[in-house]
Amino acid sequence: MRVVPTLAVVLAAASPVPVAGAPQNLYDWIAPAPIVLTGERVGSADRQVTVRVRDVLRGEVAPGTTIRVALRQANRSRDRDLHPAGIQLRPGVSYTLLLEPGGAGKRGTEPAYELVRGVQGVRALPAEGAEALVGALATLVAIQAQSDDRRSWEEIHALLERGEPLLIETALDLHVKFRRGDAGLIDTLRPLLEHPAAAIRERAAGLLGQILGRPRGEPGAEVAALRDELAARARRDPATPVRLAAVRALDALGGEGVLTLLDQIADDDPDQDVRLLAEALALERRRGAALAGED
Repeated sequence: MRVVPTLAVVLAAASPVPVAGAPQNLYDWIAPAPIVLTGERVGSADRQVTVRVRDVLRGEVAPGTTIRVALRQANRSRDRDLHPAGIQLRPGVSYTLLLEPGGAGKRGTEPAYELVRGVQGVRALPAEGAEALVGALATLVAIQAQSDDRRSWEEIHALLERGEPLLIETALDLHVKFRRGDAGLIDTLRPLLEHPAAAIRERAAGLLGQILGRPRGEPGAEVAALRDELAARARRDPATPVRLAAVRALDALGGEGVLTLLDQIADDDPDQDVRLLAEALALERRRGAALAGED
């Protein structure tokens, strides 16, 4: 006979827990910065790093000029558990920097700037894919410049069909965070369950779970057809986070056969977190059915 742990304990163990200092999606990351640019270190003086500006995505800074970036305050106020060595800009590496004006500097020197978000206001551009990242940032900056919230969400929704992984992942995060998804998104999300990037499959399953978990009438044919697709992710996806998200979405979808699927996953999945989650959700379903039978 299988011993079932306390439901609250199981759900807590198997649910994703936000980690302090975890990186935000790109949209949230750049949001508070009045200046967003890319550049490379070309020198240092007076405890400031000199950076040659390459791409200016937001702010009144001229491309090709040099500026000074102060790292001292950011390093002093950093979380030493997350950033034990502080941050340094290495020569020959291109970075995205979130900045705000930090004073005019000494006479005859470059303008001085402070990092927004402290040491988290710097990200190295990847050796491959830098152009795609800069393009994605430019797109998000343009959306943030919109004064019409309705128009902004139309453009965020459109990112889901742009075919650019960075933008798709960011758009999925924003839809989940602000609970903006509805049944009209289902046809857009279904192909993303097959996306090569595990992070996108996970977020697509998570958003589907959020949408399906809301009160609704009888599911239409297109919603009912999701069961097999989510079951395939929950049973066979190689990435554990995707299977976890798909199990939650299956439970939110409900309907005939879901309890059997949860039992199978609880018995067969190679990862303990997935087994525990499936077992806990199956237990909750049985308790709900028993309570309904007592009414």
